Amino acid sequence: MSEVRISPEVEVAVTLATREAIRRRHEYVTVDHLLYALLFDDATANVVNKSGGNVKRLRKELERFLDEDMEGVPEDEDATPTLSLGFQRVLSRALAHVQSSGDNEVKGANVLVAIYAERDSQAKTLLEESGVTRLDVVNFISHGVTKEDSERNRGALASRSLEGADGDEDEEGGGDKDPLDAFCTNLNKQAEEGNIDPLIGRAKEIDRVTQILVRRRKNNPILVGDAGVGKTAIAEGLARKIVNKEVPELLHDCVIYSLDMGSLLAGTRFRGDFENRLKAVVKELEARPGSVLFIDEMHNIMGAGSAGGSTMDASNMLKPALMGGKMRVMGSTTYAEYRSHIERDRALVTDLVYGSLRHRRACEYLAGRFLSEEPPPAEEPAADAPAAEPAEPLEDPEEFVEEAAEEATDNANEAVDESEDAVDEALDDTRRALRTLGEDLNHLGKSVNRSINEAVGNEVRSDDEAAREEE
Repeated sequence: MSEVRISPEVEVAVTLATREAIRRRHEYVTVDHLLYALLFDDATANVVNKSGGNVKRLRKELERFLDEDMEGVPEDEDATPTLSLGFQRVLSRALAHVQSSGDNEVKGANVLVAIYAERDSQAKTLLEESGVTRLDVVNFISHGVTKEDSERNRGALASRSLEGADGDEDEEGGGDKDPLDAFCTNLNKQAEEGNIDPLIGRAKEIDRVTQILVRRRKNNPILVGDAGVGKTAIAEGLARKIVNKEVPELLHDCVIYSLDMGSLLAGTRFRGDFENRLKAVVKELEARPGSVLFIDEMHNIMGAGSAGGSTMDASNMLKPALMGGKMRVMGSTTYAEYRSHIERDRALVTDLVYGSLRHRRACEYLAGRFLSEEPPPAEEPAADAPAAEPAEPLEDPEEFVEEAAEEATDNANEAVDESEDAVDEALDDTRRALRTLGEDLNHLGKSVNRSINEAVGNEVRSDDEAAREEE
């Protein structure tokens, strides 16, 4: 492991803190002097600003405390200050934190975090009174999440590097990122770009989902069905219809966002990271009235983000927005997961509208495809080819397709009947085999009983003969 060193800005801050103590004729160089000196460092001042503090105001409060509340050494005595124990503990603690994290340089931000461990320090009190908590500082150092982002619940990750950061440029919000772009997929945009295929054979399901979404309350449909029935395709097909304006006018401005739970959980190392991200997504959706959040495999939100036995998970954070009608959610899951996870949470189920999804017959897909596709262009005949007789046009193409679908259905039913007959025959054979096996076991039991009785009788007779011989 490389040797940990003190950064130049921390060395300058220590020197400045000592000079301030000498200038004010203080007996000790305290943590308050150290914080006052750190506020003149641009990188540390940027951390305080982004964590919700006001550097100028905090500096004035420290100046007032150092001038008025901290007593100085009399003029006739030596005013050479010494480092206080708290000052030494802060630097030692910052050094240990940097070493344990694998870094090799102690920066002003590390010293700032270490100050919060000094309970009796006025520096810590002034920081907390100005609205700068240890969590805010750590959140910004580790993830780039500012205090303003947390209060607005935008929680998007910014750059983790603090070197070369300009406080004035960062305050302009150039590093902010839309949480919906970071943790969701815009299905409407995917449909506009042609990345979503047409949905065939699910007109009734689409209509039902549309009816639920236009409600004022209880407008959160959940699609429940086996794997592979097309639950996700319903959401994608609805987004395509919204883009093509094939939905009621109330949904023309609707935008469907698919939540990426993997991105939402990735990189959440500290308590509160996941909550900030999810709250940022919810807050942004509430600010966009026409938005719908699609959660694929919705059972994954049960317990997501909870730690240490806590009951606060993603589902509990969504409930207030669902109950108040501030946002709409569309989910999908399987029957087994719905019964074992979602159905147990009665408060969540109350806000959801259950919808079952089954496999559709292949003929319905084929019929929908034939009716939706345009016929291929006819090839031009060769010049020397004989004139072909004109084909008789179909009087009713839809009737032709329906007859073809009925024929396919009949064939499928016949196949099912034949399979059922085969199953019945197999069951009969199994029953006959079981009866035969039962009879064989019965005969075997009787023969065993006879053998046991004969053995017992022979033993008794032998005992009787032995007794008579002894007499």
